[in-house]
Amino acid sequence: MLLALLACVGEAPSAPPAASPLDAGWLATVTNRPEAFTELVDADRDAWVAVHRNDWLAAAGSTGPAGVRARAGLCTTYTVLRDIHAEAWKRLGEGWEALGTLPPGSPVPAYLVGAAEGRVGPDARGQDWAELVARWTPRVDATRAAAFAGSPTEPFGTRRAARLAAGSLEELRRDVPAPLEEEGAGSQRRTFWDPWHLAALARVSCAPEPTPEGLAGALFSAQLGAPGQPLDVALSAWGVAIPAGDDDLQSCREAARAIDDQLAAWVIHVTPTAPEAGRALLGELRLVDRTRGAALVQLATEALGSDRPRCALAYAELARDHADGRSITPVNSPTLYAVLAAANLYTGHTREALDALEVLVPAFPEVQGVDETVGDLAVLETLHRSGDSREN
Repeated sequence: MLLALLACVGEAPSAPPAASPLDAGWLATVTNRPEAFTELVDADRDAWVAVHRNDWLAAAGSTGPAGVRARAGLCTTYTVLRDIHAEAWKRLGEGWEALGTLPPGSPVPAYLVGAAEGRVGPDARGQDWAELVARWTPRVDATRAAAFAGSPTEPFGTRRAARLAAGSLEELRRDVPAPLEEEGAGSQRRTFWDPWHLAALARVSCAPEPTPEGLAGALFSAQLGAPGQPLDVALSAWGVAIPAGDDDLQSCREAARAIDDQLAAWVIHVTPTAPEAGRALLGELRLVDRTRGAALVQLATEALGSDRPRCALAYAELARDHADGRSITPVNSPTLYAVLAAANLYTGHTREALDALEVLVPAFPEVQGVDETVGDLAVLETLHRSGDSREN
C-alpha cells in the first residue's frame, strides 16, 4: 500500500496538507525528524529492533523504554491467554459434568477453580468468576484441598501458584509447561495442564511502571495521535466512529476502512516534504502497515473487553498480514493471535481458536497448556455434536 501511495507523490496537489491527528504523533516525528528516531534507537538498539519485529520476549529484559513497551505487549497477550484458559476450563467442567463422566475424586473441580481464580469479579460476558469459584470449591476432593483450594491470602490458590506468583518473568518462563497429572485411560483420558501459569505470567508482566514520555513512549505503538492521547480520541478527531454498543460486524469493518482511508491520505500528504531518510524509514520498516495493525488489534482487544467478540474477530482478521499469516512479524503481533483465539472461542469456533494458539506455541512454549486444554474442549464439543468422537 505504501509503495503505491509513494508512486502517486509526483501527482500530489500543491495545497497545504489537511490537518490530521497523525501530524502530532510518532509516525510524523519519525518521518520528518529521522535523526530523533536514530538517536532513540541507538541508545538500546537490540531491544528496539526486537520491539519492531514484535519479539517482546527478546526485548522484555531491557530496563529502558523498549523494555517497557515489550512488557506492556506481553501484559495484554498473557491476560487474553489467561482468560481463554479460564473459559476453556469452565466449558470443560460443565461439559464433562453434563455427560456424567466425572468420577468421584476427579481433579477437574480443582483445576476449574484454579483457572477461575485468575479472574476477578464479573467479566464483560456476564460470567461472575467469584461465583463460579464458590460453586465449584466444595466439590474439590478433600485430599486435594491443601494443594488446590483457594484462599484470600493466596490469589492463585495453590502452593504451586504461590511459588509461581513469587517468580520473575524469566523464572516463570523457565518453568517449562508439562501436564500436572492425568485421569482415566483411552478415549476417557484427561490430561490436566497448569491453570495458574498464565495468570502468574500476566501478573508479572502487568506490574505497573511509568510510561516513558515523548517519542520513547510512543515509538512502534498503536497511537495515531499525540503521545499519550487515547486511540479513540484520535479517531474521533478524524470523524471515525468506533462502535461501542451492539456487536455490529459491518460497523466495525467500516471503522477499519475509515482508518485505512485516513492513513492513506496522510501518507500522500506527508511524503512530498519529508526528508529522504524519513521516507526510507516509513517504507523499509513498514511503519504505516505496522501502526495500522497495532491500532486494529487494540480495537479488537477493547471489543473483547466489552463483550463484542464478533467485532474483535473482524478487527483482528483485518489487522493480520495474510502474506505471512501464521508467523509473528512486524505486522502480526503475539496479541493478534491471542485475540484471534479468544474471539473465535467466544463465537463458537473452537477449531479456529486452536489454529491461532498454535502459531504462538513455538515462540511461547507456555501457551502449550492452554492449547491442549482448548483442544480437549474441541474434542468434547465434537462428542456433544455427534455422540461419538474418534478423537482422543
